[in-house]
Amino acid sequence: VFLLETQSFLAVTVGSSRAEMAGRVEMAPLSDAPMLSESSDEAPVPFKGKTALLIVSTCLVGSVFILSGRRSLLRGDREAFERLDAEAHFDCHKNHFCKLGPNDQTTDAQRTVQIAVLSHDACKNACSTNSGCSATEWRSSEQRCELHTMAVQALGTESYGYMHTDPLSPAEFTCCLKRDCSCQHGHPVGDAQCPEKGQEKCERCDPGYYLHSHMCKACSAFTNSVHSGNLVVTQSNHADLTVTGKVTEVTGDLIIENLAGVAKLDGFSCLAKIGGDLLISNNPDLEGLDYAFPSLETAVNVRIQQNPKLKSMIHSFAALSTVSDNMLLQNNDLLSHLDDSFGSLSSIADSLYFQNNAALSSVDGVFVSLSNIEDTFYFQNNGDESAGWKLTNAFPNLAKVGDSMFFQNNEHLTEVTGSFQALTHVGDTLYVQNMEHLAKFTGSFNKLKATSLAPGETSGSFYIRNLCESPCSGLEIQGSFNSMMTADKFIMSSNEGLRLITSSFNAFTHTEGGHFDISTNSASLAIEDSFAAGLQTVDGYLKIEVGMSCLPKQFNTLNVNHAPGEEFSIGTAAGTYDRSNFTEALCP
Repeated sequence: VFLLETQSFLAVTVGSSRAEMAGRVEMAPLSDAPMLSESSDEAPVPFKGKTALLIVSTCLVGSVFILSGRRSLLRGDREAFERLDAEAHFDCHKNHFCKLGPNDQTTDAQRTVQIAVLSHDACKNACSTNSGCSATEWRSSEQRCELHTMAVQALGTESYGYMHTDPLSPAEFTCCLKRDCSCQHGHPVGDAQCPEKGQEKCERCDPGYYLHSHMCKACSAFTNSVHSGNLVVTQSNHADLTVTGKVTEVTGDLIIENLAGVAKLDGFSCLAKIGGDLLISNNPDLEGLDYAFPSLETAVNVRIQQNPKLKSMIHSFAALSTVSDNMLLQNNDLLSHLDDSFGSLSSIADSLYFQNNAALSSVDGVFVSLSNIEDTFYFQNNGDESAGWKLTNAFPNLAKVGDSMFFQNNEHLTEVTGSFQALTHVGDTLYVQNMEHLAKFTGSFNKLKATSLAPGETSGSFYIRNLCESPCSGLEIQGSFNSMMTADKFIMSSNEGLRLITSSFNAFTHTEGGHFDISTNSASLAIEDSFAAGLQTVDGYLKIEVGMSCLPKQFNTLNVNHAPGEEFSIGTAAGTYDRSNFTEALCP
């Protein structure tokens, strides 16, 4: 056992023998480490106390020890450093550590332990009373738990530089033994709920199974569990899981409305088909739909709306593949978590209303299989109370919107990156507008060919308006809309902070019956490496205003004599131009 006093840190890369390890000890002075805080309520204090490090040869090559009762990250391999930080390695349910107890004694044959963050008192109690947690000790003089020895496994490299520490709040820890419950046809409970190693105890079940006495039973046992007509859920029949839990089909509507006293819906694990609508609306106490309706495959309309306390829909509707009319996910003021929901839904036969969810801050992993919306797509008025949220790789397989698409009024959305990348056609108008904090628009809509369904049909219009308003500044549209060839109207105006259009719109050549307007944006707007195919004809008025001294030369393809009765205006930092002197506006 090495005892480290307050003047140094120890970094060890574990090898296959103690001799190898001895040659890899590196020392770093305390001055290289940042100040630490015992808790969020106290001022930073220097690292103090002793750390016992017990070297054990059973850990994997490349393992690195974590020292003391607070986070110690490693400076060296950048990728490993970031991964270690990102994986929340104090989560009791995620990461495995070599368990190194005094004198190499351990009650866990697999030498594994995990760490959970607890309150001050919970940590003290666990450290003092849990003899199985030999990796921890309560240090009464410092009022903190100390982790004697922890090693993070499999970071993938054999050596690191010196260690430094980060403050962590709260800074108290305990350990929990890894028990590994099992679950056939489902997902086991975590270690904290697992009574004995290897015991079968399920937290939730796969589609086609239901939870009964912590085990997953097959829904196929219910061969005649069809509810004819509408099923209205009340407090009494929701509580009776022996009734609702066995229903495999509802031939009419399933109505869950104004249901008081129910925070989480249970009892629909085996429901595979709804012949009518699913309505989940105005439930005053409903807080979660996590893992809800895991076996449901089809419904006519799905309406999840106006549930004032609904916060979470994680892994919801995992098997739902088709909605044969409308889908409404709207007016749920607290809804913020939708992780991995509607993962199998491929088609909506009418419209998708995804709107007015004020707390929404992410749609990552949502609607990942959705490829077709036959009518209108509304993605609007979301995240009004979520400052600085981003849309990243959203709707990755959506290829077709049959009518208009309203991507608008998401007030606090700041970034759109890599989104709508499979979308090829919008049947009518595409609105990207009224998002006053949007400051980055990158790599999105790059397969959209035209705002029309097929060649020969009248195009819809294209609007980018009212983005990045004061105090927002510096909006850039980068690498987007590069397959778009035409629109009825092309309007990119009144974007106060729009200062750069780069590597975008490189297939756009003409409007079909309408205007082309890039005006009233930032006075410093620049257009770079964009419109490479050459703008040729504009059927309506043409108005371009840039902050550059001249208009990029790719606009020299423009037919200035087309639509002679319409307004024609070019404005640059050097002056204004019309049809008669258009060529003077072009860069050499």
